[in-house]
Amino acid sequence: MWVERDRAVLAGLLGRDPLLHVYELGDLDDFFWPYTTWFRRGDEVVLLYGATSPPTLLAFGRPERVAELGALLAEVAPSLPERVYAHLSPVWWTLWRAGTGWMARWRIAGSR
Repeated sequence: MWVERDRAVLAGLLGRDPLLHVYELGDLDDFFWPYTTWFRRGDEVVLLYGATSPPTLLAFGRPERVAELGALLAEVAPSLPERVYAHLSPVWWTLWRAGTGWMARWRIAGSR
């Protein structure tokens, strides 16, 4: 995992599936860019958007890429703030509900 700061690289990766990554593509704009931290592992990208409190985590991926995105999220998780708003692909909610691995430490606001 590394922090990616090259907008052209990010645009290329996210542009492979622009409907899935429409929010992230918008955050490449000069207005939003200073508030973004982009984590990358191979072709997978996770965005932490820091203009909100708490920050917003965006991690979207296709079901067939769940293992790759999951590996990136597992690496990113220890460096995240204590609280984040998380926008995740639906498969992640299934894993969270099952209390799987590193996601077991996460709690949805209002849940028990």
